[in-house]
Amino acid sequence: NNQSGVYLTNAASPMARPVTILGFLTAFGNGDDGLHIESKYVVKTLNLITNDNGGNGTFIDNTWNGTPMSVTVAGVNSFNDNANEGLRINSLGAVYLYNLTALRNGDLSGGGVHVKNDYNVAVQQPVVLGGYNLFTDNAFHGLYITSYGAVALANITSVGNGLVVLDSNGAGVYVDNTGGRYVRGVVVKGINAFNGNDGDGLTVYSDGPVTLYRITAYSNGGYGAYVDNSNMSVQSGVVLGGYGLFELNHLNGLTVSSDGLITMSNLNASHNSGSGAYLDTIGLTSVRAGTLYGTSNFIYNGSGVSGSGLVL
Repeated sequence: NNQSGVYLTNAASPMARPVTILGFLTAFGNGDDGLHIESKYVVKTLNLITNDNGGNGTFIDNTWNGTPMSVTVAGVNSFNDNANEGLRINSLGAVYLYNLTALRNGDLSGGGVHVKNDYNVAVQQPVVLGGYNLFTDNAFHGLYITSYGAVALANITSVGNGLVVLDSNGAGVYVDNTGGRYVRGVVVKGINAFNGNDGDGLTVYSDGPVTLYRITAYSNGGYGAYVDNSNMSVQSGVVLGGYGLFELNHLNGLTVSSDGLITMSNLNASHNSGSGAYLDTIGLTSVRAGTLYGTSNFIYNGSGVSGSGLVL
């Protein structure tokens, strides 16, 4: 098949009607997208397997109505070995994703999963990723999200992304939800690993509070984790709960730039070429503190040009 395996569109319909896929859908070996959906209304899918296609594994765009409509990809889903991106979603509405596997996507620049719902600063719809999720060996980012709404992620393993072109791009996970009318936060919960990526293991830009749980970031070509929520009008904090393991990264193990409170628990940042942990707590109207709880270790950092164990 030289075109898409399954092509569904009701974008030109005068009536807004949902697109729903139940049961299981398998689409592989097609010349273009495995599954292609264009709609004015809600899109819901269940148990997608779209592998080894010449375009995207699955492409969903429900921006045609100009009104926020949600996208849900539920069940257990696989997007592997596609020439462009494993899963691409453009939406004005909320995006709910569960149990995603995206491996080896992109001949040169495609990523594992790409979600975009940052079309209107006044329409701040969330992006939620639940279940257990694996993003490995994709040509660019493992997971890439741009949104004006709250972002909540869970149980992510993102390893070896961006290595097709060694240019220090290609993060394990990249999230940017800055610029909305109201500040919205980012949460990464569960157990999470961001290892061996060409760029940063985890990159987060936000105007709101950022909360991370149980983060491991080893052997990345940039920062192990980079968090910036230094908004010009709001002093939102950053919390690392559970533990944080940041080792053998090319730059700093952990970098946080925030105008709010920074709270860390059981932070271990060692053997990084830059600093182990660089925590910048400027504060807009008053100096903000950084707090460490539990047991933390900062050893053998600064093997590059410069670096310290902990900079606060």
